Amino acid sequence: MINYKKIVVVLKSFFVYFIMKNYFSGKESVRNTSIYTKTSQPMGDGSQLVEILESIQGQPAKIHDIKVQCHSSAMHAALVAQGSAPLASNKSITVKIPVSNKNILIKALVYPKTIQFDVACSYKPLVKDKRSLEYLTDILEEASTWLREQTGVTLPSVLQWIITHYHLNKDGQLAINGRDFHITVEDNSNVFTRYYSKQIEGKTIARLEQIRTPRVSLLEFMKEAVRDE
Repeated sequence: MINYKKIVVVLKSFFVYFIMKNYFSGKESVRNTSIYTKTSQPMGDGSQLVEILESIQGQPAKIHDIKVQCHSSAMHAALVAQGSAPLASNKSITVKIPVSNKNILIKALVYPKTIQFDVACSYKPLVKDKRSLEYLTDILEEASTWLREQTGVTLPSVLQWIITHYHLNKDGQLAINGRDFHITVEDNSNVFTRYYSKQIEGKTIARLEQIRTPRVSLLEFMKEAVRDE
């Protein structure tokens, strides 16, 4: 019988000193790192967890579940004038925006002074490099143009929009036949790292993922990606 609790303990140091340092390279540091939150669910063939995890290391870093904000008071007013009813609790108006890429879903949460764009592409995440971020810029331009056509309101340049949140992931290439698994750890910098199984294109793969909250402009984010290449 597999001792899952023991496996999680073994993976603890692996997450801290190997994942944080090698998997998502950049400005992160493992100095003074300690784990104080740990959750787990059934994890399939535990004897292969570390092997599968190690196989992820060479895969490209990708991003999904992206949240981008821009300032605009005119958009909310225009939608209200057209008959949209704001949510009573936070005054937001939700707008689903069609774009050319069917693997990317964009929803705008329009508040009285700001707009948050939620970009969902979990099943086809974007590689975190200059080319893919230029493509993301084009998709957001489509969203901005569509909103202008609907309301007559022109938003600021997409490159000035602020990325407030995204999931950074690496996906394994090996199909997993065991039970689903999900491990979440948090370090003393409040950085969450998740290692879990995910169904993509009819097969189960392992995904390693962190939540990032940079609050930088899309232009600065693109510059960072170029530096990391």
